[in-house]
Amino acid sequence: MKKRIIKIALIAIAALLVLAGCPGVGPGDAPDAEPGRLRVNVSTAGGSRNIQQPILAPIEEFVITIERGSETFSETVSVGVGTTTFEAIDAGTWVVTVEGNSSGQAVARGTANAEVVPRQITTISMTIGPLPGEGSLNLELQWPAGLVSDPGVTATLDRRDGGSVINLTGFDIDTGGDPHTAEYLGEVPEFEAGYYELRIALTDGGVVVWNDVAAVRIVEGRFTTGTYTLDASEMNLLTTGDLVIEVDADLQNPYEVGFSGFEVEIGPDDEMIVTATLSPDESPTEPYEWYLNGTRQTAFEGNTITIGGGGASVQEGMAYRLSLLVVHGPVLSSTGASFRVVEE
Repeated sequence: MKKRIIKIALIAIAALLVLAGCPGVGPGDAPDAEPGRLRVNVSTAGGSRNIQQPILAPIEEFVITIERGSETFSETVSVGVGTTTFEAIDAGTWVVTVEGNSSGQAVARGTANAEVVPRQITTISMTIGPLPGEGSLNLELQWPAGLVSDPGVTATLDRRDGGSVINLTGFDIDTGGDPHTAEYLGEVPEFEAGYYELRIALTDGGVVVWNDVAAVRIVEGRFTTGTYTLDASEMNLLTTGDLVIEVDADLQNPYEVGFSGFEVEIGPDDEMIVTATLSPDESPTEPYEWYLNGTRQTAFEGNTITIGGGGASVQEGMAYRLSLLVVHGPVLSSTGASFRVVEE
């Protein structure tokens, strides 16, 4: 959409005119002491146009309104003139509002303050932009029948300002005719006016066969309309494929588990380090589970346990059963052995 804007640069010329033999007049004095004049210049500038953007109709005239308290004055000028002067108005701060109209409808607006000084011309130049508000979006995809067996559409809008990405859902897919179509029909109001990044994709059974990234402009009170007409050459269609079958045997047999470093008797001050060995020699992905007399020794999760000394605590004169479970997926492997703590 062709963007018409009206440039705002507030230029306030405030000067105190002192006439010989006359009392001084300043902005802080009573506003009815001396009138001033306010000149408003409005200009237009062209904007870039992106594909699928709504094009606002060119501005034909400017409605320039100034307000101060209960006082309001308004002038309408053509784009070709682009300027007007309000004569003999009270000194003070005036609010200037400019609307750009096309066929009697406002399509742009801008506001600025102007400080009018007695017996001087205050000149301001303004730029106005598109109206704030909300608009919506209509999207349609068309593709030849028979190309996509299980069609679906995914689409998102992103303001590119770090906010959340909007998912567009509710596409109406029609495969009853030729071409097949998918439509998203929004409602006003729906999205904040401004520019968005649109990402849209056509899928077949969840596999993307076509996609696009485009700039989308949402305009206040308007629909942005985008239509994609696709043919087979634009789509990544897979009409044939390869099937590879690989067979492997997993009988889920348990490991053969053995102990090294194990003693059937240890002294009360001894330290026994037991290491588990597996056959076949593999490394299970799950921890080893060690038990003493049925109590899980959670401090030891690898293939080694230390008993006595700084390891698992044992008492003199007691008999113990050291058990191990090795967990590898659904397969459980185990072994165990008994020992006694004897007097030295």
